[in-house]
Amino acid sequence: MKQELPYDLTVISVCRNALAVLPRCIASVQPLYRSPLRVEHLVIDGASSDGTPEYLANAARCGLITRYVSEPDRGIYDAMNKGIYLARGRVIVFINADDEILPAAVEACCTPVLEGAAEYAVASAWCVDGKRSRLLRPRMERALWRQPYCHQSMYCSRELLMRYDGFAGEAFPIGADTDLMRRLYVARVPYVVVPVVSARFYAGGASSAPESSRDVYELMLKFAGACCAEVKQKPALGAQMMKHLRRYANKRMLLTPGEEVYSAESVRLAAFVRQLVQGLNPVQRFALLQRLRLQRCWYAVWASCGPGKRRAYSRLNRELCSLFADCI
Repeated sequence: MKQELPYDLTVISVCRNALAVLPRCIASVQPLYRSPLRVEHLVIDGASSDGTPEYLANAARCGLITRYVSEPDRGIYDAMNKGIYLARGRVIVFINADDEILPAAVEACCTPVLEGAAEYAVASAWCVDGKRSRLLRPRMERALWRQPYCHQSMYCSRELLMRYDGFAGEAFPIGADTDLMRRLYVARVPYVVVPVVSARFYAGGASSAPESSRDVYELMLKFAGACCAEVKQKPALGAQMMKHLRRYANKRMLLTPGEEVYSAESVRLAAFVRQLVQGLNPVQRFALLQRLRLQRCWYAVWASCGPGKRRAYSRLNRELCSLFADCI
């Protein structure tokens, strides 16, 4: 018999040495306590040394948060997984220390999951970068090759997250949230896109680090089979996937100007591209080959006469276009 959970929604916030921004996050959750939903706010702290544990103890005494844990962990996704197992709500959303939840949208996001119409719901989110902000809407059609939505606007049933073992943080230290999104998409787990804006987050977190290109690249290779199946149904996606594969291969510096492709990586790249074009008919393959040749010509021009930094970038892309063209 399933145990009845006492809350409808658990808001999980993970943090470490985030005292400067955590009060703003906690304040954004406060209006939810007056909503029709039964809400708990669980904070998972990674043994901070900036006074965060003391602040959380006081916040719990004052009723600003429901519970907190402050102990060492192995990183952000280990803390998020800990939150999943400690949560007592039927639905879970992750609003981390530098994020803000938009309370007016929360009930609309929770309702499909609570009523059993879907196992998770996704919504839009504001990304604030300095003085500029942009709206990030869910883009499920690109789930296999780019992040389809923000984890701050993903409302999952606790049972679903437990069934999929949460986040694979050891394999993908920065991109484990994208990995989970793709696993759910490939498994065709029922979802609902809710036309509301449910969160605000600020650019500059872990996902913005240069190392994130490693996880993006590895995730594309992990889901290569699913990507190929998608291209067979929608051939136009082939060129877009290869563009982003080249972009992240470039970021990882798989090529050095004037030298050969690193052998181990070139084998993986070539295998993926060959898989990707298998679902295309001869006309589609020819069109893709012509596009790569044209791009290679443009990069060759830039490599010979562009600015210094652009020349190095163009040489890398010229070689990557050649590598991809050879696989078609």
